[in-house]
Amino acid sequence: MEASINEFGTNEGLMIERQRKNLKNLLGIDFHYWGTSFHYAGKIEKTLFLGFEVGLLPEMFDWVILAGKHFTEENTIWSNNRNEANLHKLRQFLFGHILVRWKPSISWFEIDGGFRIAAYVRNVPYEDDIGIPAFYGIYLKPAIGFNKFKIGIRLGVGGMFESQNEVKEFVAISSPYLRINLN
Repeated sequence: MEASINEFGTNEGLMIERQRKNLKNLLGIDFHYWGTSFHYAGKIEKTLFLGFEVGLLPEMFDWVILAGKHFTEENTIWSNNRNEANLHKLRQFLFGHILVRWKPSISWFEIDGGFRIAAYVRNVPYEDDIGIPAFYGIYLKPAIGFNKFKIGIRLGVGGMFESQNEVKEFVAISSPYLRINLN
């Protein structure tokens, strides 16, 4: 004889699926090597959520994929000039996102996208002051894994500005992360 719980019997899989479909908001933490971010998003459609994310502490593994001359690092793939690339180091220390998250019915995948603003510290040995470049642009942040734990990579493209040296360049930056969804 089988007991009935909300018309599903004792089948725990169906109960978990029902809870996931009725999810009203998302809350979680992303770890970016040393950096940490917190995100919150409310449901706007069946599989779409709208929210924000804020991050603090330095990210020790940001990979500048594309840059001009001023923000080119040693491992940058495309750049205008690599003469001093081995001296340039960018470290993100603060960022914010306005995001849209798509969580399809398959629970092992989700993707964020939206607008991104970030502040960096730029260390260059021969300059007197520490530059504080700012990034403004868009990003995509796909993730795969289990329902609560996922890994992914963030890819941001946009402008990097440093007012101190009056520098503006188009850059593409990526960073791996580990996500813990709290609900």
